[in-house]
Amino acid sequence: MAEYITPEEIDRVLSEYAERLAWFDHVTWRFNPRMRTAMGKCKFERTGKLQGLEFNPNVWESTNDKERLECIVHELCHAAAGPGVGHGRKWKDLMRMCGFEPHRTVQCAALNAELLGRRRPQRRHEYRCGCRAHLISTRRQNLMAKGHRYACRRCGKEIK
Repeated sequence: MAEYITPEEIDRVLSEYAERLAWFDHVTWRFNPRMRTAMGKCKFERTGKLQGLEFNPNVWESTNDKERLECIVHELCHAAAGPGVGHGRKWKDLMRMCGFEPHRTVQCAALNAELLGRRRPQRRHEYRCGCRAHLISTRRQNLMAKGHRYACRRCGKEIK
């Protein structure tokens, strides 16, 4: 293992640990500057095909090699476990095969609110019922546009 895991060495680390897992699919990765609340992420397409791994460059620069290595292996194990597995038994077994205790999150001192920034406040849209105004999330607004109906808990009338 190298003394310092630079972005150039990530491919080598991925290959080394994929070999330990006897998993030989090529894994692509990139730094995603839009990431705000995580150090790494394993992305799958809707079809279940691996899209690749993403790492947060803001956090990457502020972490040590142990944290970086654990993050790379954590996300690689998600890729090897497959879509929909999450942090279940299969993922945990793969983490142990790589020599790590399975944690849902990488134990990282740099993951704090100042570094990561806060989640963006969710946009709310005003809708009304028979008695008052309701602030509806964009997600719920989109569901309402598709025909979902919501009723006010106070007056029972439909929120429109």
